[in-house]
Amino acid sequence: MSMLPSHFVRGAAVAAIACATAVGCSTPTAPSTPAFTGRLDTPHENLPGRPFAVAVAPNGSIFVTQQDNQRVTRVGPALDAPRDHADVSVDPGDVLVTPDGATAIVSTFYGGKLHFLDAATGAQTDSTIIGPNAYRLALSADAASVFVTTVNGQVYRVSIATGEKADSVVLGGAIQGIARRADGRLAVSATNGTITLLDPASLDTIRTRAVLGGAQDLVFSKDGTRLFIAQEGAGRVKVLDGQTLADVDDVYFDALGAVSPFGLALSPDGATLLVASSDPAGVAAVRVSSLTAFHLEGFVGLGRRVAFAPDGRRAYVANEAGRLEVVR
Repeated sequence: MSMLPSHFVRGAAVAAIACATAVGCSTPTAPSTPAFTGRLDTPHENLPGRPFAVAVAPNGSIFVTQQDNQRVTRVGPALDAPRDHADVSVDPGDVLVTPDGATAIVSTFYGGKLHFLDAATGAQTDSTIIGPNAYRLALSADAASVFVTTVNGQVYRVSIATGEKADSVVLGGAIQGIARRADGRLAVSATNGTITLLDPASLDTIRTRAVLGGAQDLVFSKDGTRLFIAQEGAGRVKVLDGQTLADVDDVYFDALGAVSPFGLALSPDGATLLVASSDPAGVAAVRVSSLTAFHLEGFVGLGRRVAFAPDGRRAYVANEAGRLEVVR
């Protein structure tokens, strides 16, 4: 039996106000509004075709994959901004944008391809064949390569400049998540519960372990010391040591409501973990410093992938009901 603590939402602490002078107490200063609260704002609507993955460019433009429409749409950041569309192959499953803001990269699950888009216009510039069930994406530390997983248990390293597959490894299991640590090492999750730490240069396995509860998305803390894993079946976010993969803690949401963690994103400052819930649909916010869930919002639909804006003041959740939820 595990003796590790589990965290639940906690009540806010009440701060004492000290008297500033002998005459009397000073007037308390109103607390500043947090930069990010985890609350829903007006969504981007009219995005048919089951929005699934989302990525935000350095300039704030948002790329959303639409599975049933074989399309990627560039929206925002303003609700009334013009939208650009790029047609891709069947079932786009993931999207990311290079750090220089030049290129958006999209994987297609049934199409088995990588599509390269001009991030400034949203237009497709190139594509390359990966193979069946190309799915999750992660950039290399130098942004020269993109790592592509499949639900057949493979991981490929692909050159962004040429589209060529430089290396690959077969891990097994249906890979659902991939995350890169600051030093370049990769963590991969599979629905069979296997978590694998990979060397990015050789794709050799450094360490592996099993966790129960339907592992989905995963993300490293900003300093790389912790690895957060969305466990859809267990209703929790599991926290592992980012080096050893040993248990650190579990984040539950019982005091806020039911959550089935699917998508994860870490705020740019590393302070907040945003969790997209699949069923029931919603989004929950977690303080990384204390590992406590502090807010939960529900919405109609099916929450999937999550991405923060570069300034950390907004985040976006792809909702299969045809919307992009905006979180502040």
